Amino acid sequence: MAATIPLSDGITAAYLPLAVQPTNDIARQAYDEAVSTLQKDLKGDANGLKIVFSANSPESILQIVSHLEDEYNKHRYKRKKVLDCLHSFSARVAHYERVLDTLAQHHPEYVSLAWGTLKLVFTGIINHHELVEKLAQALTDIGNILAQVKLTAELYQTEHMKHAVAALYAYILKFFVNVIPWYKHRSATRLLLSIVSPFDVVYRDTLQHVKNAADTIASLASHASWAELRDMHGVVRDVRGGVDDVDLRLQRLEYGVQQISRYTMNCEQKIDHVLKVGIATKSLVEKPPAGPRDIYCFQQEILVQLSPPVDPERNLHKQQVLSRNRQKKPGYVFDVGSVMAALNWWGTSPGSSLLMLQSGSRANAATKSLAVELISHIRSQHCETLYTLSQPSSSDYTPSIENILRSLFCQAIRRHSNILPELYDGLNFDKLKSDHAEKEWLDLLCRILCRIGTSFVVIESEDLCRLHSGDRKWQLQFLSAFKQLTESVQASGATVKILVLNFGAPDSKLVDELEGSPHGYATVHRASPLPPRLKRTAAARSEKQRKSLKSLRIKS
Repeated sequence: MAATIPLSDGITAAYLPLAVQPTNDIARQAYDEAVSTLQKDLKGDANGLKIVFSANSPESILQIVSHLEDEYNKHRYKRKKVLDCLHSFSARVAHYERVLDTLAQHHPEYVSLAWGTLKLVFTGIINHHELVEKLAQALTDIGNILAQVKLTAELYQTEHMKHAVAALYAYILKFFVNVIPWYKHRSATRLLLSIVSPFDVVYRDTLQHVKNAADTIASLASHASWAELRDMHGVVRDVRGGVDDVDLRLQRLEYGVQQISRYTMNCEQKIDHVLKVGIATKSLVEKPPAGPRDIYCFQQEILVQLSPPVDPERNLHKQQVLSRNRQKKPGYVFDVGSVMAALNWWGTSPGSSLLMLQSGSRANAATKSLAVELISHIRSQHCETLYTLSQPSSSDYTPSIENILRSLFCQAIRRHSNILPELYDGLNFDKLKSDHAEKEWLDLLCRILCRIGTSFVVIESEDLCRLHSGDRKWQLQFLSAFKQLTESVQASGATVKILVLNFGAPDSKLVDELEGSPHGYATVHRASPLPPRLKRTAAARSEKQRKSLKSLRIKS
């Protein structure tokens, strides 16, 4: 580490401000002498004493200078030089203000006396343009010097700087006081004074003193900057030494990290070898725990491989649009009164339940509209809803019970990915992709529904019923599958409410199959046709049926 340059208190004191400000003996002495002289010279002049010792500010000086300019312009004095001098001085009043303000914080009376004295002089010589011109020129020259002092005095507020500023104040105040006789005496006396003690001599001496004080301040600032620069070099060297030390430590740390990396690579190679041997000999009995990424990939693989050709949500949206467009057609309006009691029982009965709605005569379209409205209503109650709707004929999709169960399984997996960790260890994805029998899909769907808690399932499968039209044995098999699912979920402690909409000719054996709780059966009828004169009210009646359906009670 580089050698450190010690910081000296003496050097630091050359540029740092003092914690405790010293008393300005020079400024105090100048102030006391000025007060004594003014009280003596202005004895009997109450107005003059009032002006000098009242609260004065640079604004009052600017006001009286502005008044002088107005007076000379008003009386059309041909004294352009006087006006130029006054204008130059008014532009430099700020320089006086900045220097005097360094004393105003602790001794405002010093500053007020200086402004008051200057104000008194301008008040007394307002009608003597020669004196105004000389005084304004003198004040302008002094102001030019003061312009360089303010910043320097603020940057280095040291003890020596405070004394130098106080000395500068003393010279300025002394000059103001020495000008008082020019205000006090008459013209004849002023003429005598101009011979004995010319104004130019007084002004020249004061200007030289002010220059000397300003040079002293500049010299102090220069020395302070040298001291500050030396200390700064010391700090920079210390910082550089610290940086070198940190760099050395970082190099050591990097070497340690490299050693750890090599050791880790050796461990990884050994672990890989052990895993390969274990897998080859089938010595690993337990499957490694699945992480979040494994579960996510597992879910995506299931959804990609098992999702139906037509997305259920898109199919539902399409059927909702079709249902609204057909509401004016009588054949698509269902008679909600024929099934309302059965639907209320199904939606509010405790535990799991299965309800089959049989499409009545010429009521297939109305039954499909009822299925769409029921799904929308149940979902609006924030209930977990799985559903299947008839899909358009396609070469990629063949209606079957297995495809219905697979679609319900995919919907449940998509909405409840949080239960996948429980199923991950027990599911073989390669086997899941292959074809399964109806019973296997029922078991998979049952495992999902048992973990959801309470769910509603709506099955509208006109395409499948049309494919097996007239096959009574298949109808019994179709209904038995969902009856078995209802009973299995109920036995696990969960709740599922399944609604199956059956199409085709009704069968008494289906009714017998659903006898007794928790199963139910009802027939959907289409609304009675309206006479030609009431055709315009078909849409209103459809809306009334829909509002009646909204009163259906659902208990989740």
